[in-house]
Amino acid sequence: DTVTTNDYYLYKDTYGKPWLVRMPDLEIVSVSISHTQTFLFVGISMSSSLDIGVDVEKIRDYKEELMESLYTEKERLLFGSYSQDAVAMLITKAWCIKESVVKALGCGFRIHPKRIDVSEVTQLSAGGVGSVFIDEKKIQVSLCHFEIQGDHVFVGCLLQNATEIQESLGFSL
Repeated sequence: DTVTTNDYYLYKDTYGKPWLVRMPDLEIVSVSISHTQTFLFVGISMSSSLDIGVDVEKIRDYKEELMESLYTEKERLLFGSYSQDAVAMLITKAWCIKESVVKALGCGFRIHPKRIDVSEVTQLSAGGVGSVFIDEKKIQVSLCHFEIQGDHVFVGCLLQNATEIQESLGFSL
């Protein structure tokens, strides 16, 4: 799929990650898109060394079976330490962090969500630099996140050296 404008081409690679190609120099720009019925977010990183991932989700309760299949034991222990009122937002934020990381990596959920541990960065109040772990491999990320209208969570993730991380995890794009 390709969309063109005067100076840019928007396309998806074989893994479904969108990219902008700036003409005529063929500079590739990282793009990420997420939406709910209410919101649409588009993230664009004009830096060739930083890939971006964004996610927005409506805050909702999760069934225990789903929690066990998507979240690490460390994450579930963290969720259990919060009040019932705060836990739905925290779980949704953790999911958004996972999704924004795999979008920045360019692989989507070809990496099973349970292989990704975000317990360290889930507690950041508004974002910052921190570590996520994929198969216990430490990956530094820059995050911003916020609650929207009390019922949605947005997360943006910037990731440096995505290609090296992909290769260290055993896949490349």
